[in-house]
Amino acid sequence: PKCADVLFHLAQCRYHLGKHAEAGEQLEELLARCMGNLDFVGRVLSKFQGSFEEDLTRLEAGLMAGDAIEIADVAHRMKGASANPAAPGLHREAATIEQL
Repeated sequence: PKCADVLFHLAQCRYHLGKHAEAGEQLEELLARCMGNLDFVGRVLSKFQGSFEEDLTRLEAGLMAGDAIEIADVAHRMKGASANPAAPGLHREAATIEQL
């Protein structure tokens, strides 16, 4: 993949992650998925944010190493993980990186 393209979409992922954490993006949808259980919503968001930060670090390492397979694998995992907490912006950016 082109380094500049991956870096752009990686920056977008960071933006959407911050936006998601601060604004509770799609909170109603997530709350419905969690059957109204706010404690469960909190656990889902906490786990998601921790794993996504780790994946962003791995994505950056893959980019620096020029490892297209690692980049695609991590982006695929990020794409799937972002569907759970109803984070469409993150899902879209991860899908784009996966296709690069």
